[in-house]
Amino acid sequence: MERQRLLPRAERVVVDPSGREWQVRLVYFQRPDPPVRRRGEETYADKIRFVPYVGPLVAALIRGTQLLVVPSVEARLRGRPWIEARTAHPPTTMVWRATGEVEPTLVVDEIARGLAHGTERPLTHAATWVGYTQGVSLR
Repeated sequence: MERQRLLPRAERVVVDPSGREWQVRLVYFQRPDPPVRRRGEETYADKIRFVPYVGPLVAALIRGTQLLVVPSVEARLRGRPWIEARTAHPPTTMVWRATGEVEPTLVVDEIARGLAHGTERPLTHAATWVGYTQGVSLR
């Protein structure tokens, strides 16, 4: 049994065959993961931080821009938002990142359709799998 309703801002609510209700939606901002760098690798922000007085401030601004601003701008302007699918019982959140090849709302439809048909982790060519969290509600 498939129940689906359209919500504002490209949100879909579907019920899978086991009775779990999933909310699938576009997200234009995600908390960034800490940056991972190889040992000995230096960035421009690392080099500029040694400039007296303004270096640490400029370095912090560069890092903040890289972590917070660039992904959000890319999500909006290049059509690469994240797609989240959440359910309450058990608390689970799955995340994909749109590739920008297809309209993101179509990706939401495709993932919602897969969940409604009982697919554990729907895969699509228009989004890359990021990961999931179980046991913790991110609301």
